[in-house]
Amino acid sequence: MTKDPEFKRTRFAREGLDFATLFQAKFMRDEVNGHKPVMREPPGESTGGGKQAVQHLVLEPRTPGDPVVTIGQVNVATKMAKLRTHDCLERLHAMRFAGRPYPLSARAYQPVFDRLLEFFRKQGLQVEIESRPP
Repeated sequence: MTKDPEFKRTRFAREGLDFATLFQAKFMRDEVNGHKPVMREPPGESTGGGKQAVQHLVLEPRTPGDPVVTIGQVNVATKMAKLRTHDCLERLHAMRFAGRPYPLSARAYQPVFDRLLEFFRKQGLQVEIESRPP
C-alpha cells in the first residue's frame, strides 16, 4: 500500500498548495507582455508551523531566457499578501539590470494587478502594496 503524498503535508503546506491551485485556475488565461502570472507552490511537506509559508508570485516569461519578474508574495499562515506596483517593478528592474529595457508596460500590468488585488481581498487576505523597492 502506497501512501498519498498529500498525507505527509502539514496544514499550512496543504493550504498553500490548495491556494496555488486556486490561483492557477483563476489566472490561467492572464498575460502581461508575454508573461504569465504564477504562484509558486510551498517548497516542501512542511512550512515549519507557518514560519516558511511564503509563496512567491511571479510573472513567468513565455520566451525561454527572459527574466522572471517577482511581483509579490502570499502567506496563507498569516493571511497576508504583498503586491508590487508597476513603478516598483520598473525601479527594481533598473537597479538589477541597468541599461536593459523593462519588458512590462503599465497598460498591460495594471489590469492584472487590479484583478490580483481583488482576488486576494476576496480570499480574506490583507494586502500590502509595495510602491517602491524594499
